[in-house]
Amino acid sequence: MTAEQNDPRQDVHDASTDDRLQGILVQVAADRSLTPDLDVRAALADRLSDQGIDADAAELDRLVGSLPGQPGDEPGPFLTDGATSADDTN
Repeated sequence: MTAEQNDPRQDVHDASTDDRLQGILVQVAADRSLTPDLDVRAALADRLSDQGIDADAAELDRLVGSLPGQPGDEPGPFLTDGATSADDTN
């Protein structure tokens, strides 16, 4: 008899804390571009807490500061690792 999986698989991909942080920053940046009145600091703090990532007030401020300010702004370093849109030849 073969075992069946009836529940969703969890923890299939063991993402590092840095990978999870990068994903959260991308999500919050997208939320910010879609919701201009979003409380970005609170949204980021909630997402970090949901993922069990601790960030003190100074780190939270630094992360918020790394997000693009308005839709169309250059992405922060969390998205490009130093590259700019001029580097993209696609």
